[in-house]
Amino acid sequence: ARLRLDPFAPTDARELLELFRDPGVRRYMLDDALVDEGWVVREIEASRSRFAEGRIGLFAVRPRSGGEGLVGIAGFRLYSGPDDLQLLYALDPAAAGRGLAQEMVGAVVELAFEVVGLDRVVATVDVPNRGSINLMERLGFTPFGRAQGPNHPMILFERFNSRDRRT
Repeated sequence: ARLRLDPFAPTDARELLELFRDPGVRRYMLDDALVDEGWVVREIEASRSRFAEGRIGLFAVRPRSGGEGLVGIAGFRLYSGPDDLQLLYALDPAAAGRGLAQEMVGAVVELAFEVVGLDRVVATVDVPNRGSINLMERLGFTPFGRAQGPNHPMILFERFNSRDRRT
């Protein structure tokens, strides 16, 4: 209720680049890679294409009341194949500690289930990222495996749609 989720738009590029370049964000989300404007523009276009196809993409997250700029991103990005969507989120470290991550991630998961009709949502979290592990658990995700990421081992999490018998 405190946040507004808007699909990525070309006008978001500057704010997104700033968020993705923040050391606290890129540490886990981008395996500490420093991305450029071209990368951000490609992510915006890929997300817009997923929405245009009736699927789900990435959202720029801002306070509903206005005032502040971008506080984070949440949504879905292709992971390993054309139909393999992975939950992705990042919160501006300056906005941490207010429950915003739980609110925005919970909202996009519900959209994925209720509007898009996904049966399952998958997320990967770097093992040292205790905050995200705790968030996944609070949101009802369960671990189902491990993988080695570029910088850290990762835990694979999943959550099934409540209408699915595996919940």
